[in-house]
Amino acid sequence: MTEKQYLKEINSIVTEYAIQKIVSKRRTNIHLKVMTSLILLIHNSDTEIISKQIYDLRDSSNTMHIFTILEEYTDLLLKDFDETSYEQLEGVRLSDITNDEISFSNMINILWKVTEAIHSEKVEELKYPEIFKNQSIILEEYKKLAYDLNINSSLDLSHYYTYLLWNGYFSPNKKHSYQVRDRITKYPTLEVFQGKGVCLNYSELLKEFLNTCGKEAKEVSCLVNSKQVNRNQKYNYLLDCNSDITKGEQIKENLIFLVGTPIVKLVGNHSINLVGDENKTFYYDSTNLFVLNPYKDNKAKIINGYGEFDIKLDFTLNLHDSSKLAKLEDYLANMVLQKTEIEVFTDEEVYDTMTKVFNELKNNNMLVDKVYNKVRPRILKINEEIDKHKINF
Repeated sequence: MTEKQYLKEINSIVTEYAIQKIVSKRRTNIHLKVMTSLILLIHNSDTEIISKQIYDLRDSSNTMHIFTILEEYTDLLLKDFDETSYEQLEGVRLSDITNDEISFSNMINILWKVTEAIHSEKVEELKYPEIFKNQSIILEEYKKLAYDLNINSSLDLSHYYTYLLWNGYFSPNKKHSYQVRDRITKYPTLEVFQGKGVCLNYSELLKEFLNTCGKEAKEVSCLVNSKQVNRNQKYNYLLDCNSDITKGEQIKENLIFLVGTPIVKLVGNHSINLVGDENKTFYYDSTNLFVLNPYKDNKAKIINGYGEFDIKLDFTLNLHDSSKLAKLEDYLANMVLQKTEIEVFTDEEVYDTMTKVFNELKNNNMLVDKVYNKVRPRILKINEEIDKHKINF
């Protein structure tokens, strides 16, 4: 693909992303279609600039910056949307408010995309407000605790989350285990609040937590051959990761996620996180305590062990998400990352930071328990709501 083709493709994705964002944020506006279309047309040249910035990140060590760029751009569009009234637009021509030459085909394309986005807009949080309100408050409380303990970087916050996860601090009974039965696939974060889960649940909640902390993170799918990867032995003593899975369930899971099957080769059999922090981008696997460096041709190389993951950014496991935003982010990340080959951390750095964070939490056990006791009623409320809506999940 030539540079011109790449830029055209990225421009189209950025436009669609901005539309989805505006529609989801301003869905109650009665003039949503006209206003959204106009704002995008006015900022047509800005969209091209943003697309070029994202394209240039193909040579950068911090490819996750694409999501910061997108957020800042959509914030600008939303500001303009809010400061412009429908009545002000009556009788105004595009040429009066923009110097860009807007083609008729571009106008029709944007209007069509806006119409499609409005038609398909569904916000799951509105269906179950008690669940997602309480989840948000829980993550905010754990964010405050992290900052009180001076845990600030994306890597340290990922270690912090992993410690809380496996020690049951998101669970009603303060116990957690890897478990494959009674899945809630539509809303992956919820199982963690039941004291159980698998990789998809862990990576989805880690993404939500890091985003709450103002960090760049997303969930990605990958293909892993468990026989060809392992972590260094010294990490085995840092954290107990309990598993509650029967022999029959294990056999069934192995068959479903058999590495050689065509569908698994296409979409992957494991879920981890792509994380950004300042000028660094890395992968984090809270299921297996792996930290991985991005590697060329959509691979990730384990830092604190040996082996590689095949990254499937264009087929992430968040296909459960009714919003297109996550999929658009996936596609952009896939385009940018495919040329990247960088070393972000060393094994020594990973071990030192993980040990430091875990020890900090152990040394402040009473404080951590105090926060847990504060959020536990909200965890119980989430479980109450899960039971109430179980047939839908």
